[in-house]
Amino acid sequence: MKFHIGRLGQSGFVLSMAVSFAVVILLALLNAPTGLLMTFVYINFVWMILVFIGRLHDAGYSGWWTILVMLTSILGIIALAASPGKKEDNKYGKVPPKAMSHLLYFWRTEKTI
Repeated sequence: MKFHIGRLGQSGFVLSMAVSFAVVILLALLNAPTGLLMTFVYINFVWMILVFIGRLHDAGYSGWWTILVMLTSILGIIALAASPGKKEDNKYGKVPPKAMSHLLYFWRTEKTI
């Protein structure tokens, strides 16, 4: 079984980032228990890695650039959100659909024979 991360368009990336930050801020403002907040932050961190890789794939870059993007924090996020994706299929997959439902399945497992 091979794990494959496809492409994620700008709108899915921006929506995912906005929801993730909003939930963290909401949990902090509601004085959520530290355990709950930290659990969400850890799960969110893994999700953000997947989202960054999907967005980089849409722009035609390797997922390994995620390390640099995360180190540059807000500038990297803005650059990823502002950069357009490739308008044609690339080695990472087909052009992502405009539907927000794509955010739920841009990563998946594939069986290799």
